[in-house]
Order: sequence, then structure tokens, then C-alpha cells
Amino acid sequence: MVLEATPKPARDVSPVIGYFSWGSTDPQNRVRRVQMDFAPGAIAGSYVSTDARTFNEPPASWIPTNLSEQATWFAGSPQSLVGDLIREGVTGVAGQVSEPYLQSAVRPDVLFPAYLAGFNLVESFYLAIPHLSWQTVVIGDPLSTPFARKPLARAEIDAGMDAELGLPTFFAQRRLAELSAGMPGAPPRALRLTAHSELLLRQGDRRGARTALEQASELAPQVAQLHVLVADLLSGEGNLEGAAQRYQKALVVQPSNVTALNNLAYDMAVRQKKAAEALPVARKALSIAPGSPVVADTVGWIEFLLGNTAEATRLLVAASKAAPGNAEIRLHCAFALAAQGARGAAASELAAALKLQPSFETRADVQELKAKVGTQN
Repeated sequence: MVLEATPKPARDVSPVIGYFSWGSTDPQNRVRRVQMDFAPGAIAGSYVSTDARTFNEPPASWIPTNLSEQATWFAGSPQSLVGDLIREGVTGVAGQVSEPYLQSAVRPDVLFPAYLAGFNLVESFYLAIPHLSWQTVVIGDPLSTPFARKPLARAEIDAGMDAELGLPTFFAQRRLAELSAGMPGAPPRALRLTAHSELLLRQGDRRGARTALEQASELAPQVAQLHVLVADLLSGEGNLEGAAQRYQKALVVQPSNVTALNNLAYDMAVRQKKAAEALPVARKALSIAPGSPVVADTVGWIEFLLGNTAEATRLLVAASKAAPGNAEIRLHCAFALAAQGARGAAASELAAALKLQPSFETRADVQELKAKVGTQN
């Protein structure tokens, strides 16, 4: 295996059975030929958004460029093409017909071990593609199998279901391992109860999920995340006082827990009418997570409630730009802008908030704001 960890692209390797790169996403790799000696059965792929947009061959003079050089694009994009990898000799390749986002791209850490383990080409790509029927296409001989495969016993493939967690046993083991890493010190039963709560939530049983999490938190009271999860469910049930108590428990064991700080501060300011006491709590959350628009919104709204409309506007405008799909943030921003006399901007934010969350229209304060600033389409 050759792992090129410098800015210089990997080149001139022979023979090559598997190749994966950033393609023309890497400015150092904007070439038509990667100059690899692909062996029979070689497979390839790249982290490129549109490398399977066409299989027509570009002119010999064409090379991948960047988005700013539109005059040099080929087939609607400046990016490299998997067709060139095929022309260079690969047996199979995956590419994207349009933007897949990185989480949907082929995972080389799954693809190549599967291929080397004896899975055929189509099986290996199938295992490595996170989402089917999205933007990825696979081209090649599906039955290409250069490596011998040891037959697997059924128990190695299917260990049955974990009924309590509602997951295949192998997936259940992985989920429990993930939970254990995120909740160090939690006993196995607390981990299973947490995973069981996820099943109950998928089934729509929020009360049962909360009960499971409450039991887990009794077994692992030192795990702040369990208190936060219980609090979130209590809040969703309308038990805001119970949620606040749980956030306080989380902060006892983890004073820097951003979710607990943020949500407790908001509750103190809005429900408990203690905005002045809530402000330092919210400010602490913002100091820990300065890039969070949700936390900035909480601080901004508390500043608004305290009458500090200039500071509130500064924070809420930035939060709205960072999270344009969050209806509550945009509504808060509208209130702050209106208080500063920026009626046009306030009307625009209000219109966006109502489009995202039409139920806001029934609120008396929203009706007052609408009468004051109107709305813009």
C-alpha cells in the first residue's frame, strides 16, 4: 500500500490493484492521466462531486481546472472524469453524477479490504457505498474477483437479531461500542438501556424511551449525557421544570456541557423570567462553543429580553446567517431588528420564519410584530 501523505500526488506506481484520491479536488492532481500501471481487475474511485457526469471523451487538450475558470469546463464542470481512469486501464470505478456530499461518497476503507478479502467488484462497491439510489454510479465488470475468497460460515454473516435493541446483533455490538466511547464509565446495562431507548423512539414511544434513559442515568449518574437526554424528552413532553432539574444534574457532573448550559439558560430567561441570572450561564456556553448558532441565539435572545437590543441584533443576525433553516432563530432576529428600527430587514426575517414554521402565525407577539413591520415575500 502506498499512502501519499504530502501535497504531492501519488504517481508512477506499478502494478496497482486499487486507486483512490481526491482527483481534481486536489489542486496538485488536476491531470487527465494519473500514470498508474493498473493491473487486470484494478478498481478505483475519487472524492470528486461530478466525475461521472459524462463518459464522452474530452478534447485531448482539456485538463481539469477550478470553478472560477468556466470557459474551460467540460460537460458542465471543471472536475476530473472517471472515464479517464477507465481509458487508463481500470477494470471498475465509481463516480458521482452530481454532488453526493462527502458522507455519501464511496468509502475506500471498506472498498479495498472487501475486494482483497475475495468479494467481487460489485459486492465490494455495494458494501462501500453508504447510500444507494443517490448520486453514485459504478462502472465495470461486476464479477471481477482477482482474489480467492474463503467461504464464510453462516454465523459469521448473520448472528441474528438483538431483540432488546431492535438491531442485527453485529450492528448492536457496534452501537454499544459507540455509546461506550461517548459515555466512559457507564456500565453495560446502562449502555443497553440507552440503545433500547433509541428503539423506543423509532417506534414513537417517547415515554418508554424516557423511562429507559432514567433507568440508565440511575445506573450511571456520572454520565452527563444521560441527564441531557432525559431532559430533552421531558422538555418535549412539556415538563420544563423537570427538564431544568435534569440539566442542572448534568452540570453538576460536567460543568462545561454546552447543551445543558444553553438549554438551562434559555429556560431561566424565558420560563423562569430570570434573564439577568441566565445571561452568564448562556455566555459560558458561548465561550465553549463560539461557532454554535443555537447558543448565539440563546445569548442574543437573553440580551433582547434585558433590553440590550444592539448586542442582541449583532448576535442574532450572525446566528440567522449561520442557520437560515432555523425558524426560531430567524424569528428572534426579526424581533431584534424591529427593536433597532430596521423594519425592512425585520420583515424579511419574519417572512422567512413564518415560511419555515407557519404555526408561529397564531402567536400574539408575532401578530404584533407583523403589524409593526409587515412581511416581505
